Amino acid sequence: MLKYCVVFGLLVANSTAFLYSQTKKDVEKIYYQLNYRPGDWITFSATRYSTSIAVSYKIAYVGTLGGVLRYDFTKKQFNYPLTTSNGLLDNYIKVVAVEKQNDFLWVASREGLQIYNPVSQQFTTATYFQIGILLDEEIHSIGFEGSKVWLQTNKGYLSSSNSLFGFARESLLETTVVAWYGLRAVPQGKLPHIFTNTETGFQFDDYEQVFTDNEFRKFPVTSSVYDHLGNLWLTTYGAGVWKANSVSYLAEPLNYGLAMEDVSAMCFDDITMWTGGNIRSSNGRTYSSFVSGVTEWNQEKDDFKYYDSGFRSGLRLQNVNCMISDKNNIWIGTDEGLVQRINKMDYWTTYGTYSGLYHPSVYSIATEGNNLYVGTQQGLNIVRPKQKEYVISKIEIPALFNVSIFKILIFNKTIWLGTSNGIYAVSLSDYTFSHFNAVGFTVSPSQFLDQQIRGLTEDSTYIYFASDLSVIRYNKVRMFWESIPVNTQYLLPGVNDAASDENNLWIGTNNGVLRYIKRKQKWIYYGIQDGLAGARVKKILIDGDYVWFGTNKGLTQFFWNAPHLLE
Repeated sequence: MLKYCVVFGLLVANSTAFLYSQTKKDVEKIYYQLNYRPGDWITFSATRYSTSIAVSYKIAYVGTLGGVLRYDFTKKQFNYPLTTSNGLLDNYIKVVAVEKQNDFLWVASREGLQIYNPVSQQFTTATYFQIGILLDEEIHSIGFEGSKVWLQTNKGYLSSSNSLFGFARESLLETTVVAWYGLRAVPQGKLPHIFTNTETGFQFDDYEQVFTDNEFRKFPVTSSVYDHLGNLWLTTYGAGVWKANSVSYLAEPLNYGLAMEDVSAMCFDDITMWTGGNIRSSNGRTYSSFVSGVTEWNQEKDDFKYYDSGFRSGLRLQNVNCMISDKNNIWIGTDEGLVQRINKMDYWTTYGTYSGLYHPSVYSIATEGNNLYVGTQQGLNIVRPKQKEYVISKIEIPALFNVSIFKILIFNKTIWLGTSNGIYAVSLSDYTFSHFNAVGFTVSPSQFLDQQIRGLTEDSTYIYFASDLSVIRYNKVRMFWESIPVNTQYLLPGVNDAASDENNLWIGTNNGVLRYIKRKQKWIYYGIQDGLAGARVKKILIDGDYVWFGTNKGLTQFFWNAPHLLE
């Protein structure tokens, strides 16, 4: 006990001695990277809402609210999606069409019309103003007639000789034979009877032409097309894309993408990635309640499973804030409590204030041995295993009452907390603590700071703290603080998360990502223009040569260690 007190006393005594020991270097310089190649940035988003489908000789292109899915039905696997990360103007896709003469993909989104060359993997782009589309005009269908391309809008027709920039308004004769995609491609009359396996959890309603799940939720068919083998492809609004066999019409779901567009939390569990987020409105309306859920992505099999809030006993996921995995469980912090998933049984339990939590909003989780430390909106809890159950207790630290605990990191018998009131270092043995502000100075235990520390991470030598005021680090061995010079204009939008390994420190903000290359002491900025799905980066996971960013518009993977990248 005495040893712990001595160590903890040294931590406090040295908290400000060497705060600015690092030499200020290039503090105003922020670098950018160049020379990206296809595949360096890849985004996965909510693609269960699909709007249009087009099939080439080997690829099925599916337009969704989260980009264009590409299913190679000869290999029976998905290629990575086409999104704003690799050239699309917008991820909200209205129509996709395939020009059979050259296998080019035409894409109409909310922002313009594009042609994708699958060989060069490049887009040719035209805005609607350049095409001659009016502000209150929308493209409903794209069609091909020999060397001519047609656009059907809510105001008539436009045609061009296979050029993005040569469209003119023209009347379409009834005798003209056009291979249509989009609204005009919908077959007249009813679809054939579609069969589904019981394990899919869906049935097809012939009369309404909807897929109905076991909870009686209905998902209408939005488009359909036959491929050259006679298989029927169906897209739905909420149940993804389906492929029905040409003989039996037995349909199988081809799940790909996330349950939710927003990614506020993620974690790895061996070869599986889990993601979750917050419900948000899209285009003036909120997605139906079933979209609130988490995604289980087996990256080895490239298989996606969805767990929707409220449709399983014990599962409430109305806003996911954090996730962590241990040997037997997935733990999820939400605005409705702490959710436990026992992996072997696929059994879910939600713990709330009635279970002992200070507050139902859980912002952070960390493990220490068999125990779990949980940061809530109003204090710190500990979760202990007891026989086959878990018992939640309150850690009585008055200074933390009504303090939001955003991040928890445990090192050398000390609990480091990033909170709404600065930094706390709490002894595991007796819960005595020290209080620091955002630049590392010791302050009184009860002092009100109004400084949010949402970035908390570590490497083998340092513990890092990031806020909208500063980036600092604590030396684990020598027990003193250092500041890392940075242009704080890039921090002012607000810091959401930080992640570190021995090479880089990554900081997610409300306007992109900052990367600190430790060896070079250099900062690099990444934004939407580089390939981020959304500007608001909520969660970061480092994965070897890759790094994952959870954003407000999807999950983005970046090949940061690609040898061709230039600074």
